[in-house]
Amino acid sequence: MGWLKEFSVKCKVDIHAWVLMTNHVHLLCTPHEAGGVRVNLTLF
Repeated sequence: MGWLKEFSVKCKVDIHAWVLMTNHVHLLCTPHEAGGVRVNLTLF
């Protein structure tokens, strides 16, 4: 799942866990910068 690494680098987050659902993905992330950023990602 190369897109996880790409997402992590692009959005500057560490991904701790992920769950692939039938029509979406849940990610548990920690931002690299204080304050963080809320990210919505549409894959389909």
